[in-house]
Amino acid sequence: MWEYGAALVLLASFATWLLGAVGLVRGGRGMAVAAAASSVLGIIPVGGLSAASMVLSLSPSLSVAGTALWAALLAKRLTGYDILGVRGAPGLGLLILAVSVTVYVSYLGGIGADIYDSGYGFSAWDIILALAAALMFIRGSMLCRVLMACLAAHAMGLMGSGNIFDTIVDGPAFIASAAVVFRAALPARPSLPKRPGL
Repeated sequence: MWEYGAALVLLASFATWLLGAVGLVRGGRGMAVAAAASSVLGIIPVGGLSAASMVLSLSPSLSVAGTALWAALLAKRLTGYDILGVRGAPGLGLLILAVSVTVYVSYLGGIGADIYDSGYGFSAWDIILALAAALMFIRGSMLCRVLMACLAAHAMGLMGSGNIFDTIVDGPAFIASAAVVFRAALPARPSLPKRPGL
């Protein structure tokens, strides 16, 4: 059930981005309607399979951190408010990218040890994640909540694999994180000066 809800958040976030990018929807109210419609359409089976089920067939394990990123991007489009704080989405995206690349490289034998394999059950990674969350809490970063949610999901066994890295890493989150970090790294566009009398 958790994964199904995460898939609906992903669909709503993607739909609002796509419709906004092509100019079909503008403003918070239009975005809210688009998000609600995509969520409703996401649960309606077409040919025996709903859009949310299709997402899960492509990526069966959607991460907690990835879902938080999708939710933050959706909330920003709907309300203009950064639920992860200023620069929170790029920070979370950078965290997801760093963990993803490290896990993928180690899985392919580039590090000499399979880091993913060490994430099953309670491990040193739980302690490292808890310390990182505590450090972010002290610094006043909203990302501490995401890390605590990852730890809670792992402890409650919400992720079917039982691996803590599955609370942080998944394919769609990796792609979204790369886009968010790339966009944040671009220089801000200078605003055009207003003409006198306008």
